[in-house]
Amino acid sequence: LFGATGTVRELGSQQDRNFRVDTADGPRVLKVANRVWGRTAIDAQNAALLHVAGAGFTAPVPVPARDGSLLLEIDVAGELLPVRLLTYVEGTPLSGAGYLAPAVVADLGRLAARTAAALAGFEHPGLDRVGQWDLRRASDVVATLLPSIDDEQRRALVAARTSEAQALVDAVAASLRLQAIHGDVTDDNVVGDPDEAGRVRPSGVIDFGDLGRSWLVAELAVTCSSVLRHRPDEPLAVLDAVRAFHEVLPLDDADIAALWPLVVLRGATLVVAGEHQASLDPDNPSATEPLESEWRIFEVAQSVPAELMEAAVRAALGLG
Repeated sequence: LFGATGTVRELGSQQDRNFRVDTADGPRVLKVANRVWGRTAIDAQNAALLHVAGAGFTAPVPVPARDGSLLLEIDVAGELLPVRLLTYVEGTPLSGAGYLAPAVVADLGRLAARTAAALAGFEHPGLDRVGQWDLRRASDVVATLLPSIDDEQRRALVAARTSEAQALVDAVAASLRLQAIHGDVTDDNVVGDPDEAGRVRPSGVIDFGDLGRSWLVAELAVTCSSVLRHRPDEPLAVLDAVRAFHEVLPLDDADIAALWPLVVLRGATLVVAGEHQASLDPDNPSATEPLESEWRIFEVAQSVPAELMEAAVRAALGLG
């Protein structure tokens, strides 16, 4: 279909099937998408990748098929599945790091902001899909998937913290800026090269599968949540990412008020979605192995009062 020949090996994925193909023209990623995403949403991802090309960071680029198409639908066992080929972004994943140094956390926040800045003004019909990772819908997602948590105490805690965080977001939601965002600039989807100290410095963003229209500050909230996975005893470590993001895309009062409640909502969404996916696909390591760290993110996020974190963010940004 694509004229690409080479050794194939599968890459991990929670809900899709991805394969690395080492071709004579360099490595490629063959992506076979879950059909429920729909063609329009995947077209939007391809268009976004072309839109951000040359924006100062590395991201995959769609590779045309022999007929020139960037997206094909292939009959696999009687089902039409969306298939495409992308360039492979070389680098070391940040998810493999244990501790993230302040400079690396800052790099991650800066990369999130640069990605959001590159997507500013991008428009496509596929941006307005209903997705479980859009933090505007976090409460609905949590309510729907909450029964997947077997532990009664954990289930009650997630429900309570979700309600509290949602109320804080609702108070400023009308003032939050909307645009196209990547939605998942996290340690799982960022790669880079080690510096002289052996620290992986983020430089590339992969997996635009959560692309959509949402609150700009949600981009930062998602990034901050991934920092907690690596610095669970230091929730204020996210301030390095916040400062770096703010230098590229200044945060306003509504953003600052919503940021930590959105981190809590992200954590709640991670655990309910993770528990649900693990119950559906218990033999898939990509679904089961992240659960422990996802619970760590939620537990750290909900343990810090939103008022305290808002004050810390304002102080870190010199806003009093």
